[in-house]
Amino acid sequence: MNVYVAAAGHSFVSQSGLVAVLKAVRKHGLPDAISRPTLKRRRAEAIPQETPMGPLWGRIQLLCEDNRMLELPVCNPYALLYVTLANCRPFREYFETVLESVGNSAAAPLKIICYCDEVLPGDQLKATNMRKMVAWYWSILDFKGQLGREELWFQLTCCRTVHVKKVLGQYSQIWKKICQLFQTQPLDGRLGINLPLGGSCSHVFFKVQVLLGDEAALKQCWSNKGSSGLFICIFCQNVTNHLLDLAAHDRTGRLVPSYVCSLNKCAQHTDQSINQAAKKLVLEKGRLGKGAFEDLEKALGLTFSAEGALYDENFMNSIPGAVSMTSYDWMHIYLVSGLWNSEVSLLLDVINKEHRMGAQALADFLKTVTWPKKVSSKGTTGIKAVEKHKEGHLSCSASEGLSLYPSVQCFLQTKVPQSTAGSAAFKAVRSYYCLAAVLDLLVKTRKGAVLPDEP
Repeated sequence: MNVYVAAAGHSFVSQSGLVAVLKAVRKHGLPDAISRPTLKRRRAEAIPQETPMGPLWGRIQLLCEDNRMLELPVCNPYALLYVTLANCRPFREYFETVLESVGNSAAAPLKIICYCDEVLPGDQLKATNMRKMVAWYWSILDFKGQLGREELWFQLTCCRTVHVKKVLGQYSQIWKKICQLFQTQPLDGRLGINLPLGGSCSHVFFKVQVLLGDEAALKQCWSNKGSSGLFICIFCQNVTNHLLDLAAHDRTGRLVPSYVCSLNKCAQHTDQSINQAAKKLVLEKGRLGKGAFEDLEKALGLTFSAEGALYDENFMNSIPGAVSMTSYDWMHIYLVSGLWNSEVSLLLDVINKEHRMGAQALADFLKTVTWPKKVSSKGTTGIKAVEKHKEGHLSCSASEGLSLYPSVQCFLQTKVPQSTAGSAAFKAVRSYYCLAAVLDLLVKTRKGAVLPDEP
């Protein structure tokens, strides 16, 4: 117990993190030296610096607002892939199986998917957390249903948010430089890479195909206005922020509010239309005054940045296109501060008014549920979040949402009295069932039971 007490209050660490460290010490013993410089040096010694694909570690140059260059350390993707294949037999065997099933050629390369997200290490309740950082990862889209496994994702780089804010174009310039890691001579995946497969090096082709992230990350990567703009979606030309009520005052009838449910009413953006809008901003940058140019940015739904990916014509010609390669992370759309939290909050308000069964009734029901050990041991049942809910949106993490959404459905079916057809409660419950059906499908897709491209 003295170990816990003596270490308390010096640095923040989660209970699970502390337990993991203590288990490692018990298994492997205490290292000779434990200072931060020594740990860094030992870690560097353990990492192979040179590979047949070049050095494992590299740097990318980022132009900042004060015209200084920021050097960002990166893990060279093909070098890391080579080392992993050479040293991890299970991964090599799985990789070979994927190659056999999907084939590989210059015309049909393996498809690379990149993921970007903001990470908040340390105490998340701290008012100012200077450790907040942006992390980039990559994997291969042909892994399909296995992409839910953390072991199949490789880290590219991470940078503290305070430094990212100084970079011209911020995420967008970093995204451009990251793509170039995969398709710049002498290691251009489009021309093929020699990898240690099947006892000898095999020539494997790659192409960057998908950018995955939440709304905040994607809008920065493509320099579009996103949720804070008039036009909130990079996929649509005429969908406007419903809070601004622009569609109601549009005499042309072209604009539609963001709550529109029919895709037929949405004018879809294409790679070509986004590129044309970006070229228009480049062309008008030196011609228009500041106010007029800002109005043009709002009308196009884009933010101009000379160093941004969207405004580099050579770069845009080297990738599939901003629209065709963009994919929103469904976990953020539905679960993390997303649709599910909003839907349940509104649902509880309605059934509480009609049946006097709100958040507390749901919490009481959840306490009677026998949860799987992997859910209860991690504390991701979501019961505490439901108990704390008073008003506004429910605040559940993705893990809690995945645990809760079928349980809420069971609560509605077994505990809530049947509502009169057409009543507010009846409509709210039916709406929730529809959302649960979508989540069922997404979970099956995640587990590989349903392939994403199946009709």
